[in-house]
Amino acid sequence: MEALAIVGYLCGAGVTLRPVCCALLKSLLSCDLSLTFTSFKGICMRILVALGGNAITGPNDSVEPKDQIAAVEEAASQIADLVAAGNEVVLSHGNGPQVGAALKRNEIAAAEVAPTPLDWCVADTQGALGYILLNALHDAFAKRGLDTEPTVLVTRALVDKNS
Repeated sequence: MEALAIVGYLCGAGVTLRPVCCALLKSLLSCDLSLTFTSFKGICMRILVALGGNAITGPNDSVEPKDQIAAVEEAASQIADLVAAGNEVVLSHGNGPQVGAALKRNEIAAAEVAPTPLDWCVADTQGALGYILLNALHDAFAKRGLDTEPTVLVTRALVDKNS
């Protein structure tokens, strides 16, 4: 499973953690979030949570939609706890396994339809993951009575201009 990175004013420095399951923040921190994040008495922290693409898969690295949604809902619940404690959260995610599945669909359907280019597969999965993250965060915020709406931003990055 890919690493989960929590970067912010937590312990004054960036921390890289490797989760065993998708019970992301509470189990990784091994403590009650309400104690951890309210002990700063009114100080709002900005926290970056980066979910690796494998953290958004199900058992046995399943990329079935229902498994991805379940993993995202579990993460969103933990992230909503951070927001409810008064913190600002930026969430970033990977999509390696999801792109791999899209490329596999390309191979299977190649005799019937033109393959989707790699960059389109990346953008397609980025948009789909953003959509399920948006829905899960919206629901988790509403469940806690938070009057805030999550926002999704699709980005692109140049990895190698010669490829």
